[in-house]
Amino acid sequence: MGASIRTTTVDWPRIILDLRGKGLSRPHIARRIGVAPTTLSSYQSGQTKEPPYSVGVALLELHNKMEAI
Repeated sequence: MGASIRTTTVDWPRIILDLRGKGLSRPHIARRIGVAPTTLSSYQSGQTKEPPYSVGVALLELHNKMEAI
């Protein structure tokens, strides 16, 4: 049998909650990463497990930027 590959996933709900905790509203976060607020809600609730690559990168960049403040 082949070896299985295990990858670490990002805790998207936690990333979004962290951003909300920094005072950013859902509509503001959604606008900054280029998605609808309802799409952002689906990432936060776990209904959508993984965002598209470009959205994930935008979320992580925003999160890193807010952590630096």
